Amino acid sequence: MKLKNKKISKMSILFYVIAALMIIGFGLTFYNVTIYIMGLVASGDVSFAANWMDIFLYYVNNTFLFLGLGTIIFGCGYGIQLYKNMSVKDLTTDQNEEVTTKDVVEETQLEETEEELVEA
Repeated sequence: MKLKNKKISKMSILFYVIAALMIIGFGLTFYNVTIYIMGLVASGDVSFAANWMDIFLYYVNNTFLFLGLGTIIFGCGYGIQLYKNMSVKDLTTDQNEEVTTKDVVEETQLEETEEELVEA
């Protein structure tokens, strides 16, 4: 997407900022979960071999919300940006060139008379 020709809407910028905050929250939560798990392993309460599924689920339950919502919010901002940049046909030319059936009939009659004059 070329940014020189297209303008970024304020709404999509807001969505991008919220998505960035959610991704930062994901990183901080992932770091805190890692510190917590390492503390449990160091104290001997948990071992990776016996409790690997619990450790995995603890990571997923605490970090997936931030990652998932950040991705969805970013996608919404991107969708808004695509919607805003869709090229719409210029309506002013269509309104100025309003054609009725009477105009079409008159044009075809003129063409027929011109053809008859050329043949004669």
